[in-house]
Amino acid sequence: MQDIYYRIEYGQFEYVENTFHMSSDEKKLDKLIGLFSNIGQLYQMGIIKEADLNFIKYEFQVIYETKAVQEYFNTLDDWFQQRKISHLKFKPFREIGQKIVKDNYQP
Repeated sequence: MQDIYYRIEYGQFEYVENTFHMSSDEKKLDKLIGLFSNIGQLYQMGIIKEADLNFIKYEFQVIYETKAVQEYFNTLDDWFQQRKISHLKFKPFREIGQKIVKDNYQP
């Protein structure tokens, strides 16, 4: 997970649909976002508090704001829609990522 995170952080991660799926990068990214999604869900359930998120807000935001990650989400959303699955993959991560970005950019 560290490998894919650092590539994201330093702008070296690219999402190329033709080669990404079933790759080791997909597995690493799914594991990384899955971990953050679980943390987001714990926050939404009230098990962890806002103060508990402070130590990973930067990482949440770096991953969430990365264009290649958002491109991957768009592909996942299309795939789920085609299969008539109504929920979003990594929904808690997306919701908390959006909240963190919004909170950090309030005027």
